[in-house]
Amino acid sequence: MEPVDRGFLTDEEILRVANKDLGIQRLELVRDIFIFSCFTGLAYIDVSNLTPDHIVTMDDKQWIMTKRQKNKRGDQCAASRHPESNHCEVQPQDIPGR
Repeated sequence: MEPVDRGFLTDEEILRVANKDLGIQRLELVRDIFIFSCFTGLAYIDVSNLTPDHIVTMDDKQWIMTKRQKNKRGDQCAASRHPESNHCEVQPQDIPGR
């Protein structure tokens, strides 16, 4: 299998996607999950498994503490709650596949 250079989005591109008015609730949910993943580094499967119990406060900052599902080892993961991710109004019950 050949390595693939997936590139990355710039901050400006991410913010353009985040601020885009899509006008369709389902697409806005998909956008918010994508943006939340961009700011936390979590894969979709990890986001879909999150519950409020995964949010912890340490040193006056919120962190997401979870186990990664993407690999078979179930590695522990700590992701900082980026301030921009707070604008995403994703509720666990809204995520498809839950």
